[in-house]
Amino acid sequence: MLEARHLSLTRNGRLVLDDISLTLQAGELLVALGPNGAGKSSLLKLLSGLWQPDQGDILLDGQPLSTLSKRQLAARRAVMEQAPPMPEDWTAEQLVAAGAYPLAGAARAQSHAACRQLGIGVLAVVHDLNLALRHADQVLLLNDGRAAGHGDTAEMMQLDRLEQVYGVRLAELTHPDQPWRAFIPLSGHAPRN
Repeated sequence: MLEARHLSLTRNGRLVLDDISLTLQAGELLVALGPNGAGKSSLLKLLSGLWQPDQGDILLDGQPLSTLSKRQLAARRAVMEQAPPMPEDWTAEQLVAAGAYPLAGAARAQSHAACRQLGIGVLAVVHDLNLALRHADQVLLLNDGRAAGHGDTAEMMQLDRLEQVYGVRLAELTHPDQPWRAFIPLSGHAPRN
């Protein structure tokens, strides 16, 4: 289990994360969502042990993350970048031959399924609301470095809540014969409360 308690982080004099708490259980997929600059990548760097919080605690199976050596961290957690760096001198053909583009989404989905079966908790930072809606067990909504919501996917992925977080109008699509929903952006800004 990965647990974060009241994390705060300041970078270059700017408060990037403010009082963020979450729990990631074994076999669970927790998706962090939010607009650009919301703090998703910074949170991931804290939770992976790359950065240290200014305030708060991060526990991995009850042990403070800060007490684990790099070797211990490497044995107990992994970080998979969304777009790993590629050699600058590669051609498009080499990139495709390496399978970086055509298989990335499928490989990521398969790895999440495998982790779930193995009882491994996964924290994913994604920008696709519909991907989160289909696969996440829990969602953490971030906005301006603060938690705008954390909990069950169905509860967090509500039209009015998402419009407030992202500041855009959305349409929610449903199908009368299927249990799925999807969101698409509309032109214009969401009304402010």
